[in-house]
Amino acid sequence: MMLPIGIDDYSLINNYYYVDKTLIIKELLEGYIGKTILFTRPRRFGKSLMLSMLDSFFSFKHDTFNLFKDKKIIKELAEYNEYLNNYPVIHLNFKDLQRDTKEEMLYSIIDIISKLYREHYDEIFDSLKFEVEKKEYLDIINKENIDISIYANSIKELTYYIYRKYNKKVIILIDEYDTPVQCSFEKGYYDEIIAFFKSFYSSSLKSNGYSFISIVTGVLEISKESLFSGLNNLNVFSILDEQFSEYFGFSVLEVKEMLDYFGVDADLNQIMDYYGGYGPYSDIINPWSISNFVFSKKFDNYWLNTGSNYLIGSLLLDVDNKGYDRRMLFAEFINNNDKIIDFNRSINYKELNNTVDSMFSLLVQSGYLTALNVDGNKYILRIPNKEIMTAFSKEVLSTELSENSFSNAIKLKKAFEENDALLIQDILEKQILNSFSYYDLRDENEFKVLIITLIATLFDNYVIKSEVNSRFGRCDILIFSKNKKDFATIIELKKAKGVLSQNRLNKLVQDGLEQIKEREYYTQIQDYKNKIIYSFAIDDKHLKVVGEIL
Repeated sequence: MMLPIGIDDYSLINNYYYVDKTLIIKELLEGYIGKTILFTRPRRFGKSLMLSMLDSFFSFKHDTFNLFKDKKIIKELAEYNEYLNNYPVIHLNFKDLQRDTKEEMLYSIIDIISKLYREHYDEIFDSLKFEVEKKEYLDIINKENIDISIYANSIKELTYYIYRKYNKKVIILIDEYDTPVQCSFEKGYYDEIIAFFKSFYSSSLKSNGYSFISIVTGVLEISKESLFSGLNNLNVFSILDEQFSEYFGFSVLEVKEMLDYFGVDADLNQIMDYYGGYGPYSDIINPWSISNFVFSKKFDNYWLNTGSNYLIGSLLLDVDNKGYDRRMLFAEFINNNDKIIDFNRSINYKELNNTVDSMFSLLVQSGYLTALNVDGNKYILRIPNKEIMTAFSKEVLSTELSENSFSNAIKLKKAFEENDALLIQDILEKQILNSFSYYDLRDENEFKVLIITLIATLFDNYVIKSEVNSRFGRCDILIFSKNKKDFATIIELKKAKGVLSQNRLNKLVQDGLEQIKEREYYTQIQDYKNKIIYSFAIDDKHLKVVGEIL
């Protein structure tokens, strides 16, 4: 069978290799009838296929026994006949709602609801009892009455009409609920769109007595205060939760079975290093990435180009109101440093640019970080795998460097390892620092943030630390390999105001080298075979680098 890469329509699944996730139906039926479930997962983690599978299973518009006869749900749900193709289903999909203006977004939402009403026209319209109902139904179909409040209440009205005709409660499925909200935030018309959806979800999901069960999916858990206020029957299950975690992403056993089926010889530990690290126990593997790996039979970065990273990049630009320099935090993560953080997992867009808590919640839910619960709201955060390390690193550097400079930056690693101070100076000065104004480097700390971010990105197999205590002071940057077989480096940074003469800049950079020796910073790396010390000096127009092998 073929791999279902990019397939999110369950009706096609018999043509593809399918990792069986159908038992989610049994779990939902056993504990969540009459409730609203929100599943949040990173993009490409199987959310849309799951909703399509639920639609295929429950909808009485289809005869889908052949799609399920060999699946786990038929084998383990004794009373499946009570549910299979026995319920009306309303299925909405907002994943393509990316619009530049408020007017375009609202019209697109109206268009989606209009199409939904058209889908149900043949079965519903003749059963409408009153002329006012027929008029409102036709107004929505024809988009003649563009009163947005009518559309905000339209799903509840439709479930009522369906329930009244069949005397059967309706299953509501809503895919990628947060896409239009995130887009509106990026484009600058958030308040208008959040007002509509707050009313829409309250009407559709709150105390809707005609709903059998409602399933909503998205990437981010938007705070109840922002979007789901008053929705007391909402149950949220994110990538941080154990319950339902087995239904999104693949387990090691599922991947092993896939590798065996397709005859791919690969080390499972290496696969975990590249594509694993998700879930409450860091044991879930990215389904999109591993499927592409099995197809191509090579390790590569498959997840990076599957969606927009606008919010990730925008979060790097400022220091938040707690004084965190976000670029430094990102550099620490790139360097494989874990951090214990107390954060709220729900997203409040109004606070997104102000608090580090919101930033971490966004990064975890988007799949850029994984979180292991320690106690209460305290989590250990880290980058989950090598694929995301690459995506993370490129996103961090892209806020500082042009694309051309990013590619040139790769040359730096070899220059460091070979103690080529002139090449380091040339690349930094001509190809990287020219990407932005020298005046953006207001002080030595700004200079240090840039250098640490760059070095941490390049030296992903090394440990990079800043402000490390030694016998007689603190060195600016320390780089060392984990196995002590490769080189270790200490860097001292000097930032001067204005423009120095060549002699003064030379003296400043030599002073940095002497400071490393006099204050014995080198004791931090004395056990390493290859030891190099560097001094960087910068003024408003020039950079000077000198190095010495110890």
